[in-house]
Amino acid sequence: QNLCAWNETELSCWKQTLCPYTDEAACENDVQCDWEVQADGEVCVERPCNYYSEDECNAETGVKCEWDSEAQYCDLKPCWYPGNATACLSDPLNCEWDECAASLSSDEACSLNRCEKAEYQAKEECDKDSHCMWDPLSPAGNNCKRRPCTQYSDERCCLDEPDCFWDISVAPALCTVRPCATMNDSPLDCNTEPTCTFNATEDRCVPKDCSTLDRCECQADSDCFWLSETVDRPAT
Repeated sequence: QNLCAWNETELSCWKQTLCPYTDEAACENDVQCDWEVQADGEVCVERPCNYYSEDECNAETGVKCEWDSEAQYCDLKPCWYPGNATACLSDPLNCEWDECAASLSSDEACSLNRCEKAEYQAKEECDKDSHCMWDPLSPAGNNCKRRPCTQYSDERCCLDEPDCFWDISVAPALCTVRPCATMNDSPLDCNTEPTCTFNATEDRCVPKDCSTLDRCECQADSDCFWLSETVDRPAT
């Protein structure tokens, strides 16, 4: 089979088809190709993220790609299963499914279970990740856990949870525990904290309001944070 053809425009020899292989081993041996099982049979297809430079790889918007600095090639991000809960949940050790994000048709509904990665089995590495925290009481080898609320990748999903808020003071923004929420079960401790107050109607500890109603002024004040449509003072 002739796999090559002369391109008169580029004055060079090109593959006639990028992935013309009918044999799985030959297909997988080509870094640009993947062997795929489809409804009508098995076929060799072009691998997503076929970029040869880091800039091109990171600029891709249609498909989520990332540059592998060790292997020096562009690869599909782990857990990239847009809208496919079955595929995502079939890999529970590596991936996790966000049902709320899926309801908003978010391509980020399936994300990497980042806190249980092998390289996070040391406290120092775990604590460096803003999504994770070290739990010394968990069984050895499983001490790195997700911080509450960080599983929500979408701001709307985050704000649907009463004890979470969307923190834009960090880059990239992330969903994290609302200040004062850790004292929901202790009204006395809540009211002792000068930046918190216990809301008896909602039966939870909430931040006291700041005076400004402007989002920009709120973010400029290190003692305040912006929470949805209200301005609250964070716990210290």
